Order: sequence, then C-alpha cells, then structure tokens
Amino acid sequence: MKVLGLNVKEKKEAEKIIPKPKVKFEKPEGVRPTIPASVKESDIRIYPFYIANKPLYPNSKLEVVNKYTGKVFARCALAAHKDIDSAIGAAERALPAVAAMASFERKAVLEKVVAEVTSRAEEFAVALCLEAGKAIRFVLQSYDYSQ
Repeated sequence: MKVLGLNVKEKKEAEKIIPKPKVKFEKPEGVRPTIPASVKESDIRIYPFYIANKPLYPNSKLEVVNKYTGKVFARCALAAHKDIDSAIGAAERALPAVAAMASFERKAVLEKVVAEVTSRAEEFAVALCLEAGKAIRFVLQSYDYSQ
C-alpha cells in the first residue's frame, strides 16, 4: 500500500529519521500573556525578513504602533525591490532541490515551520493585541494551535 508516494514500510523508516514535532500550544492554567503598558525605545522589538533562511535587517522603517497609546512597540524590516528580486532568485535556485525531496521530507520541513511559529504563538498574539486593539483572550481563542 502506498502512502504519500511511499509504501508503508518506507514511511515508517522515514518517520524514524524525521520525527514528527509536537506543535500543540500549551500554556499553564491561569497564566496570562503579559501586555506591556509602555515600551522603552531600547525594548522595541525589531523583526527581520528572511531570504534563503537568513534573517535580514536592511532597515527598520516599518513602525508597528500600539492602537491605544499611539506609541511604537515594534519595527519590521522593510524589503526594497532588490530584496524581492533576491528572494525570487533564491526560490528559483532552491526549486530543483525541493522538487527532488520526497513528500515526507517536504512535510517535515513544513512541520518544522509550524512548530517554530507555534512556539512563538503568545508573542504573535501580544503583538496582534497591541497593533489591532483586540483583547488577548479573543486573539488566543481565534487560533487552534493543536493542528
């Protein structure tokens, strides 16, 4: 029997090599994410963008503003046209290697992305609360972290 292009025996072997990550979002009962009342300039978080698995900080022009205080709480790197061209070129260069990967290998890569994003779910929830003005409980309820 074939499963994802592999027979059952091959799939079991592949799962031994690439273990399935745990991606369930769990927080201790009664613990709430901390929403800072104000942020000092030195505490402003700067987020990069990524090209070919490398974080890039060419600038931090995009300010993310707290909806209630009007103050900047984060900055994001803003891509220029050359950065977009570079990202497209990196994707084109990666295509042959990705196309040659078995489906279970591509699945493992995607599961790693899910695990990394899920591990930072609370950070993203707080940022969304500050930027959009949503209550933290509604942000956390909006997502099913178990899938």
